[in-house]
Amino acid sequence: MSDYHGHEVAVPSAADMSVDQGLRKFLLGIYNKLGLGLLVAAAVAYFGSTTPAFMEAMYNIEGGQFRGYSPLGWIVGLAPLGLILISNFFMRSLAGAMFIYWAIVALIGASSAIYLAVYTGPLIAIALLATAVSFGGLSLIGYITKRNLGPMGNFMGMAMWGLVISALIIPFLGGVSPMFLMIMCGIGILLTAGLIAATTQGMKMAYYATLGDEEAQKIVSYDAALSLFIQFVNLFRFILMIIGMRR
Repeated sequence: MSDYHGHEVAVPSAADMSVDQGLRKFLLGIYNKLGLGLLVAAAVAYFGSTTPAFMEAMYNIEGGQFRGYSPLGWIVGLAPLGLILISNFFMRSLAGAMFIYWAIVALIGASSAIYLAVYTGPLIAIALLATAVSFGGLSLIGYITKRNLGPMGNFMGMAMWGLVISALIIPFLGGVSPMFLMIMCGIGILLTAGLIAATTQGMKMAYYATLGDEEAQKIVSYDAALSLFIQFVNLFRFILMIIGMRR
């Protein structure tokens, strides 16, 4: 969600965003999409984790322990990255934006089933609470700050891609130590935190840039919801892995 697909971003200097009802409605629509997406992903993950045939098809599990992904698991796990890379072509229309959003939500939900199987309910609940509180605070910072977070968001976005690529390479190198994995998760949390704040600020800019174009606003609302969804899930996964390793 860096350029809003060609929309020139410019916030009117006279705009009072604290009382702008149109902006509030726009942001509420984004967070509604985010909330529904998280519920759908959670439902897909729960269904997968409680279906033995699904778990056997997606993961290599020996003696009740997770040993890696099956070929199908790799395909499902990497598919969201592929869709993100080509999302600019689809998100030029409302139908395309909706397809990309819900396809990625379902795929991430499917690939998250292993977390429900590996970690206990209390650990998941703690990580989810920490994620929700952190996400809310970071979104608030992004909303109220006057500083332009765009350059920081772009840098952190590129750094996050580097982290993702590193995570994909690690399994082929024989794995890493728990300490190194914890450091990677810590870096991931910091990068995701910056991206959440930058994305929230960018949502305000996108609203004013597309003011008067209802379809364009709907498209960028799905774009923003997708960015926030991915950032929420990433933050949750990083926090969950750190808590799990510490215990």
